[in-house]
Amino acid sequence: MRLTSLHAEGLRAGDSVELVGPDTLARLPDGPAGIAILDALDMVAATCEPTRTKACLVALGIAPDEAAIEQLDEDGLPIQVHIEGGDAGALIDAGRSRTARVKASFELDPPLFGQLRQHAVRDPRLVPALSEATLSLTVGWMWTTDETTASIGLLSVAVGGMAFPSTGSERPGWLPELLHVVGQRIRRVPALGEVDLAARLHEASLSPDPEVRARLARIQQAMAEPPFSLGTLELVRLSGQVRPCFGPHLLRARQLGPAALSALNLATTVLLDQPDVLLACSPAHLDAEAVRDWLTAQAEGEHAVLEQVLIARGGAG
Repeated sequence: MRLTSLHAEGLRAGDSVELVGPDTLARLPDGPAGIAILDALDMVAATCEPTRTKACLVALGIAPDEAAIEQLDEDGLPIQVHIEGGDAGALIDAGRSRTARVKASFELDPPLFGQLRQHAVRDPRLVPALSEATLSLTVGWMWTTDETTASIGLLSVAVGGMAFPSTGSERPGWLPELLHVVGQRIRRVPALGEVDLAARLHEASLSPDPEVRARLARIQQAMAEPPFSLGTLELVRLSGQVRPCFGPHLLRARQLGPAALSALNLATTVLLDQPDVLLACSPAHLDAEAVRDWLTAQAEGEHAVLEQVLIARGGAG
């Protein structure tokens, strides 16, 4: 699955931001506009996949943590969130508008398109839509005046250019399942601390799935190789907590400086999560060009695990 276009309105970056025909590795506009494109895709993921909604709200800076969020779902999709101690201003300028909208279009990969073909057996409305392997959807978030509660809505959806009802009893039964997959395939690189990162990786090491353990092994090796060159990753229990350490001397992340956690967050998202569309800021404390080359290899090389990378530089623009 690849993003083919995006248009967002109501975000803090200005009246609107737009992206058309992004490459496999797309360098987004400098400054807040590029970050707004990443934010818009986080909104899409949060609207499509209810198990990702809270994590996306934290990533957007709207919620301090997942425990502060009360989420209401209906028919397989989120429809409302209430946030204690939230900051809607991290995403929108409420003085200008309390509503944000995103329209995103995707090219579907053969497995996802094949799922739709299977649904067409039971839903004849899909048959003419399957002339193109495309999905377009519009999502909208509207905040209350006190900025603590947001209504989350799927405003429109089209497959192969053909519109389908996005709400109510006429909404296709196959749609939530399709959207869940879309939401899972969009991932933003987080900024987790070493304890939370180690917990994720430790959980992967205990997985009964050999593929998950193989992904962990790739992360461990990647840390020792360019562009990171920190030493092989080891998970070590220290003072009752599992922590990431590097190389034969088990150097702590803090001994290697901030680059260690930047590298491990990035490699974990790429190699463990393996999203189709990776959302990343230009990695702090790392050689940006070398990391871009590594990301390109993850999307185009012999052992590619990504379909597309959207990378923003941030800064003042």
